[in-house]
Amino acid sequence: MRKNEVALMNRFFRLSIMCAVFLSGFIGRTIQADVLYFQSGMRLDVERSWEENGEICVRMFDSVYRYPKTEIVRIEKKGPATKSDPRTDVAQPQQPITPPSPSPSKTDVPVPPHSDPSTRFQDDYAAALKLAREGKWPQALETGARAYRWASDRQRAARGMAALHTRYADHLRKTGLVREARDQLKTALDYLPDDATALKMSAEIDLDFAVDRFGARDYDAAGVFLQRAVRLDPDNPHIYVLYGRIAYARNEYADAQYYWRKAQRINPDLPLVTQYLKRLEQDRQAEKGLDTAENGVFVIKFQGMKKQHVADEAVAILEKARTAVGLGLDLYPDEKIIVIVYPGDDLQRLNYLPDWAAGGYDGKIRFAEDLFEGDYVTAVLVHEYTHAVVHAIGGPQVPLWLQEGLAEYMARPVKPEALSRERRQFLASAAREGRLIPLRALTGLNGTGLSALNRQTIQLVYAQSESFVTYLINQYSTVSVRGLVVAMGKNEDPHRAVSRVLGGDLDDLEQRWRKTVGE
Repeated sequence: MRKNEVALMNRFFRLSIMCAVFLSGFIGRTIQADVLYFQSGMRLDVERSWEENGEICVRMFDSVYRYPKTEIVRIEKKGPATKSDPRTDVAQPQQPITPPSPSPSKTDVPVPPHSDPSTRFQDDYAAALKLAREGKWPQALETGARAYRWASDRQRAARGMAALHTRYADHLRKTGLVREARDQLKTALDYLPDDATALKMSAEIDLDFAVDRFGARDYDAAGVFLQRAVRLDPDNPHIYVLYGRIAYARNEYADAQYYWRKAQRINPDLPLVTQYLKRLEQDRQAEKGLDTAENGVFVIKFQGMKKQHVADEAVAILEKARTAVGLGLDLYPDEKIIVIVYPGDDLQRLNYLPDWAAGGYDGKIRFAEDLFEGDYVTAVLVHEYTHAVVHAIGGPQVPLWLQEGLAEYMARPVKPEALSRERRQFLASAAREGRLIPLRALTGLNGTGLSALNRQTIQLVYAQSESFVTYLINQYSTVSVRGLVVAMGKNEDPHRAVSRVLGGDLDDLEQRWRKTVGE
């Protein structure tokens, strides 16, 4: 849907609302009007108020605002008052509605001394902007709405109110109140349906929601947000970048190429898109000779009929992993998981994985055929499947020690006992020699940083991660550790997440764990 279509629908919606409000006058539809008195001396007239979760919620100008209960001295119920939209008096510009006249000693909103409507509009709107600059947003919106009621040039006044609500939305978005920001943008677009700034910001917020859902591999929900974003701002290239990433994750290479090229046409200076297209072409070449088989949630790509047994064995192991990991973390993702079995040395040659890794997960599970010649194939596949599940719970923000620790913990029952014993001895030796890596350092480590370390340090990272996560699970439960994944996946500080989810202190838990390593 293009901008003119969106504008037309919004104008129709506004007309419908105006008609509904007009008719409500005949059927006696009323609501309670309240007055709030604040500690600061401010008085605020609102349509209605109620208490919710320790806050006072008010409805005013078709939006809901929240205030700490401690800031409010008292609330007066003034009696029934007919609901009114600040834009419904357009038909009577010659007879402006008299705004409420709060006492100067009880409010921060200045009452202009003039009676001329055009002067009153200018004074009230200037006062609204001043209040906005001071961060007094409820008073600014109240004063702005009063200015709107005085305006004879409604288009000019609508632009002013749209700008005011959009500025408030920007403030809310920067403070993390994204849903509240979206509500303000909706109000801005009610005033001015084709306001470019409000449309673009609304699209950016929907794109933010889509990115969050994409990170959790909820591609359907991400697509819903993207559809809304593209209607609001069809020229935003980042919308098509994410569309391409969803298509790529779903193995829809032609669609991914289409969206990324579309993003490039809008903005040629997007280096990530160039990398995505290069990677896509590399994937196409590497997978050109591979057959595809689908089994449940798994889509397996492998080297034709002569390697059918490889695909069958991989699926059997992954189905068992799905059951075991699902029971442990109480999660069974239903999104398709792409599994690619590379012939020969293609996996290493194409730089999909570092040379020390037997398999990997980067949105797709990747491993080489020769993995089936050793004793570790089951452990590797369980490990990588766990990564897919952790990614589904918390997205890419989950710290590396928690990702790898959970993956190693889930794979531990199918690891060769000799390997597990060797790892315990290696970790105990590092503890005795004072070589354990502080958890804070591991929290800041990512995959790129891990690959830059030497082999022995990489081995220590994996051993520590497995041991510490195992300690947390033994002290609490896998369900509790899953809660940590969710919290840290939302970029919650690890210390705060541990305190909130586990009820403990992360530094204290680390010190207790260290004492058990050498035992």
